[in-house]
Amino acid sequence: MPATTTNTNVQVGQAAFFGLDGTVSGVASVVFNSAEVTDEFDVTELKDGFGNTIGAVSHNGRKSVSFEMVPLDGGTAALPAQLAAITTSNFALGDLNGTWYYVGGGKISMSNEGFAKFSLPCKRWSGVVATP
Repeated sequence: MPATTTNTNVQVGQAAFFGLDGTVSGVASVVFNSAEVTDEFDVTELKDGFGNTIGAVSHNGRKSVSFEMVPLDGGTAALPAQLAAITTSNFALGDLNGTWYYVGGGKISMSNEGFAKFSLPCKRWSGVVATP
């Protein structure tokens, strides 16, 4: 049985997010190495007869995230099915929590000098629920 540790972060001065702690369902038992979320949307500009922008509208709002994880307890690093739902929770940064959909481009990497790891690029769209 692997040893269990509990980490307590103590900060002095200005408080800031430190470390990466969260849970995930929809993939193997994992520990997170990194997570990066990006806010995205399209912008269409309204131009006058001289080509000057006189207005703009944003649309197609979405967020993208890339998780890098290490499988635990002999679990396998298997990539999920197309548009599989991945649900994350308990991250200090709320934008990382919620249901995400795997959009392909995942990677599994192994090395003789480190742990096996896999990365999952995922997205979620404003007002859209993916159903494969």
